[in-house]
Amino acid sequence: MAGIYAKNARYEEALKRYKKAEELGKADKEHVFMDHLQAQALIYEILGRYTEAYEYVQRQIDFLNDEWNITEGADVDALEEEKNRLLNLLL
Repeated sequence: MAGIYAKNARYEEALKRYKKAEELGKADKEHVFMDHLQAQALIYEILGRYTEAYEYVQRQIDFLNDEWNITEGADVDALEEEKNRLLNLLL
């Protein structure tokens, strides 16, 4: 549902659904993904809420570390670049 709301530019409703899905997903340790973190970062940036976008990019980095023990490499580098880009928007 969140993705449908986001595609229709109903961003606040999408964020509510992503947060609800995140709460429900915490109990499901077998199927752990970070798509919702990526989507929320994008929505926050669209809304001009760069602090929250930055936070969700950091949460993606934390997810890679916590769930997959990935601390370096192309994925982490790309996310660090995204954080720097968002930080520049905050300044």
